[in-house]
Amino acid sequence: MSLIKLLETTGETKIGVWKMEEEDAFFSEKLILNAYDTEVLNKRSHPIKKKEWLASRFLLKSLLNYKKQLILKANGNGRPFLENHKAEVSLSHSHEMVAAICSYVYKVSIDIEKIQPKILNITKKFCSDDEKEMVKNMDEVLFYTIIWSVKETAFKLYDDYHLAFKENIQITALIFKGDKGHCIVEINKSGFYKKLKVPVYLIRENYILSYSTL
Repeated sequence: MSLIKLLETTGETKIGVWKMEEEDAFFSEKLILNAYDTEVLNKRSHPIKKKEWLASRFLLKSLLNYKKQLILKANGNGRPFLENHKAEVSLSHSHEMVAAICSYVYKVSIDIEKIQPKILNITKKFCSDDEKEMVKNMDEVLFYTIIWSVKETAFKLYDDYHLAFKENIQITALIFKGDKGHCIVEINKSGFYKKLKVPVYLIRENYILSYSTL
């Protein structure tokens, strides 16, 4: 078993992180795949993509403790939803990790990112000058990964607004100590404004997990 993190933010919201160490058969034999699932899975030609697809759905089903078939699809913005279950869900994957969140009360979003130096090559695409100043003289690889993950989480939560990471999603505060923290996020686009507090966790020393509820 590779469940490495299980969080229960409330009695109605659960979060899980799974390290993919098993063969595909471990996941597929525990899922009930319909014709649509099989078609979608077969379109993923890369073995890693297939495993991510299977593992994320297995993790979600485990969090929900649902024995029947889960019919998971995506809306026009790519946001996953369940056709035959009332829970709100979100999924993410990065390298050997998959993450899932489910809630019976809130709209939810989640993101997991591996901490890698290459994040430094794209900071100008998603960070404002104020955000760059915020992480100056700090562990830039870690903190830029946090910023990217938190913006990804906010983007998913407000998928209808098609937000731009740099222009519409701003991190105004970043608190992180040990293996957890949070960011204050301000979303601003065409008169729409929201302020969020997004929890952040360090997973296995080299992954960042962030999530949000609405």
